[in-house]
Amino acid sequence: WGRDAAQRADQARQRRHWSSHPVTAAEINRLVSGDPQLGWVAHLKRTRFPEPRARGLSLGCGSGAVVVDALQLGIVQQMEGIDISAGAVAIATERAAQAGLARRARLRTANVNELALDGPLDLIVFEQSLHHVDALGPVLDRCHDALAPDGLLVINEYVGPDRFQWSDEAQRLMDAMLRLLPEPLRRDPDSGALKQQMRRVDPQAVIDLDPSEAIHSGDILDACRSRFDEVELRRFGGTLLQFLLADIAANFDPDDERDVALLRLMTLLETELIRCGAIASDFVYAVYRRRRASAPTRS
Repeated sequence: WGRDAAQRADQARQRRHWSSHPVTAAEINRLVSGDPQLGWVAHLKRTRFPEPRARGLSLGCGSGAVVVDALQLGIVQQMEGIDISAGAVAIATERAAQAGLARRARLRTANVNELALDGPLDLIVFEQSLHHVDALGPVLDRCHDALAPDGLLVINEYVGPDRFQWSDEAQRLMDAMLRLLPEPLRRDPDSGALKQQMRRVDPQAVIDLDPSEAIHSGDILDACRSRFDEVELRRFGGTLLQFLLADIAANFDPDDERDVALLRLMTLLETELIRCGAIASDFVYAVYRRRRASAPTRS
């Protein structure tokens, strides 16, 4: 019973984040791949890598999920993961070993901002890491040069306002949606505090916590488009729901039909607001290839 309780508590904690709740995660999958059960890496395999290629690289690999997934799905034969955190690399190394992939996965610690890339690479991936890159232009230039002629750069990224400084319209919409939620769904599961109004975080507080957090996030799409040819772009929201559901997402029971319906309606509303141009999408999945018509713009 103790083990089961601990597992339930851990699952509930994972559900506190917008993208980790099983209902909203399925909606994200639907927006990216068209299938609630098909995640973005599997979508990448299905649409871009019918046969395994030689070499891939995950920059800012964190705990190594993309490294392991890319190898297990047969996207590439060899996959390297690089992260600035030695702790994350240790977890990624163990993850690859447990999956029986130690010989095909290379994990190491390095600062992506200063890293020379050894090409040619068939795949370069940023998963929620490019928005932490300070030297955005130079890093993307090196990615462009390191790609094989038919290699792909893939990002699954936060591309919203720097330091999470959302717009006044986003503030108005989040406050309106929050007021419509039943009070029990607006209470922090740990503290019991009632979430009554959305508050932008102080940019300096973001910097104090992590100087790299969303440092140039608002420039990512323009920086990619100025250097690469865009092959695919899927917007999957998060503009409102990432912040609106922060700390309260776990209140929505994935086994309760009403809670599930409410989360799906909130996702639908956000999606339609993005589609009609009322707000931008803060998160995207995008695929790029080397620019073939002319040399990349260096800026």
